[in-house]
Amino acid sequence: MFQQLINTTATQFNLSDASVSSLVRGLLALMTSERWGGIEGFVDQFREAGLGHVIGSWLGGKEGRAFTPAQVESALGASGLDGLAARSGLSRAAVTSVLTFLLPRLIGLLTPDGVLPSSHALRSRFSGYIAGSAKLPVAPRVEHTAEGRSWHWVSWAAAVVLAAVAAFFWMRAPAGTVDPQLTLSNNDGTITHSGGVRDGDTRAPIPLGDAAKDAVRDTGDRALSAIGTSGISTDELVQAMNLAIINFPSGSAELPADTVEIIEKSAEAIRRAPRGTTIEISGHTDNTGDPASNLALSQARADVVKGALVNAGVQALMLTAKGYGDARPRATNDTEFGRFQNRRIEYTVVQ
Repeated sequence: MFQQLINTTATQFNLSDASVSSLVRGLLALMTSERWGGIEGFVDQFREAGLGHVIGSWLGGKEGRAFTPAQVESALGASGLDGLAARSGLSRAAVTSVLTFLLPRLIGLLTPDGVLPSSHALRSRFSGYIAGSAKLPVAPRVEHTAEGRSWHWVSWAAAVVLAAVAAFFWMRAPAGTVDPQLTLSNNDGTITHSGGVRDGDTRAPIPLGDAAKDAVRDTGDRALSAIGTSGISTDELVQAMNLAIINFPSGSAELPADTVEIIEKSAEAIRRAPRGTTIEISGHTDNTGDPASNLALSQARADVVKGALVNAGVQALMLTAKGYGDARPRATNDTEFGRFQNRRIEYTVVQ
């Protein structure tokens, strides 16, 4: 069920399948933990961090809203991330970065009908896998009983009714307000729902400028801290560098002034990498504009970052630069903040 997600995540972050599989096990363990309050408690962590609308957008396997490493930490906390790091063998910085990609997709796979499963159902289905004593089941077990058919009908009917209510509020909402969110939960046979409708007076959307500035600052601080860790491996260095956001001006390949420190610290760490290490600097854009122009722009941005690292003392042979245009989006291109996340530089170790 999750093998494709594990493979994709491992490839995306240059990790082993075993590390990602352990991270998935750790997430499932949190979602079924009595200390966390099961799956509902896990979701409540996001709601309490002001991210209920984010996690709600992942239900049903939709692409949903993207979120940042800073938001991961605010929802799961240091103890939760440290536990996942210990389980997967990755650094906390790496776990935080990987979860921005992995967690939305995992939630989507667990909620194909847009309904949260009960904690009991998750434990029954995945307990062996969480403990590492069983392979992940390929498909859910279906009980062909009268009670089972009745419950399926009730779940479907409740989902339709509540979706209709949300649609009603959405259609009558004024322009310029936030998207409505609807969360359905199955708590051992009892359906509950939560969410919100558009209300410009009580819930205004966060301007992209503020969100972008916060993301650049938070991820930059975290990247600098991780890069400065003594004894950091090349893989961990690349993962730490990927935490930083180089916020290029729209349509420009001019390196922003606020990237000087992260470039210099990265160069220091790269110079200490083992002989023969090669790091690819990849440039990416959103899907706005002509694909050919985007490809050229992404290549120009990758070249600029390579040049800055070389100027900071890195041997040119240790670096390659490649532009991918808009072919590898990290987030949705349907929102301003999603497009901001897609306009990025990424680093990978070339094997």
